[in-house]
Amino acid sequence: DIELDDLTQIDVQQFLEVSTKVKKYTAHLSQTIDDFRSLASDEKAKSEFLLIDVLEEAYPIIESEYKKNNIEYSVDMEGECVCNFFGYKRELLQVIINILNNAKDILIEKKIQNPKVTLDLSRDDKNVYLNIHDNAGGVPKSIIEKIFDPYFTTKHESIGTGIGLFMSKKMIIEHFNGSLSVKNEEDGATFCISLPRMGKDK
Repeated sequence: DIELDDLTQIDVQQFLEVSTKVKKYTAHLSQTIDDFRSLASDEKAKSEFLLIDVLEEAYPIIESEYKKNNIEYSVDMEGECVCNFFGYKRELLQVIINILNNAKDILIEKKIQNPKVTLDLSRDDKNVYLNIHDNAGGVPKSIIEKIFDPYFTTKHESIGTGIGLFMSKKMIIEHFNGSLSVKNEEDGATFCISLPRMGKDK
């Protein structure tokens, strides 16, 4: 509309909302480039953060794609589960976004009716557990043991390099002393992230 000088067709509020989302997503992409550049560096600074804050930061980044494809998104917490962590917040954010994007892609690819992704957050005395579940039917048995291998991908070469889940697991293990695994449940796959607690959270 701007290129055609048809400015009367532009809804100002919608324009501002979309512009804000573009700005946030562009900033995220820029930071992502910096994140990968610094993966092998020892200069990264750890910080204290709340896991729920990471989840709240992740959703706006994938929100437009989820809404466009009518994917229901929800977060279920066991109790308050307000847990502090000390580590690389951006890396954990990258892991969660990667899994959420993979879930979105498979739901679209399989043309699932009433697609949904659910995040379950719980904890015990030692760990916090984040389970990310989709209803896309699960990971085929023939590949479920390979999906964390480097360069393994079921996507066309123009879409993915296959390093996403491999790097995600590497980050969780090496930088959080946690674990990342996958299992099939009744209607889909669940990616399970386990992170050790700091011991002083609520």
